[in-house]
Amino acid sequence: MGRSEEGRASCESERKISSKIMKTKKNHVPSNRIIAEEFGINRTVPGAPQYMQDLISIFNQKGWHKSFYAFREDTWTGMHYELGTGKIKWDEEGQPKRQDNPLWDVIKNDLQSHKLLKLGGRVWEDNNQNGIQDQSEKEMEGVRVQLLNKDGNAVKEVKTDKEGHYLFDGLTENTYRVQGEKPFGYRLHAKIKWTRCNG
Repeated sequence: MGRSEEGRASCESERKISSKIMKTKKNHVPSNRIIAEEFGINRTVPGAPQYMQDLISIFNQKGWHKSFYAFREDTWTGMHYELGTGKIKWDEEGQPKRQDNPLWDVIKNDLQSHKLLKLGGRVWEDNNQNGIQDQSEKEMEGVRVQLLNKDGNAVKEVKTDKEGHYLFDGLTENTYRVQGEKPFGYRLHAKIKWTRCNG
């Protein structure tokens, strides 16, 4: 079974960052501490928008922060010009001063597609271990709760409030797992399943 050019490009992008992924796992670097970036993409190269879309998809899947710079096909003098440290030294003959940038369209679409979501729950002393909070079972304050991505890396951490509630907000659609730290003298018995967080 063959793959399309787009599929090959996506696999190639994934392959290129696989060593970085292994290094971060080896050094126990959580996903929310990684900033992935792309610098100096040439917007006129055929396939550039698809390449950008592939990168964004991979970064989103891994839960990485992302940043992009310098979408131009000129020289470093362009940077000096923008910073006011030099004069522009090229002339794009026959080209309008402002041109459409298909790379920006990809980024803009990605930004617009992110609906921020919330995921929360409650921690209490489940003395009879039935998974239901009975009237006599009190809430637990100050329990550390982590939100893990599907790679098992912690992306957020909070502590429960007086009522035992915890809340993770500002989440993008993805698959998450909640992990609670066992307070001294207690044991965790409930199996927390993976949760798909979507609209």
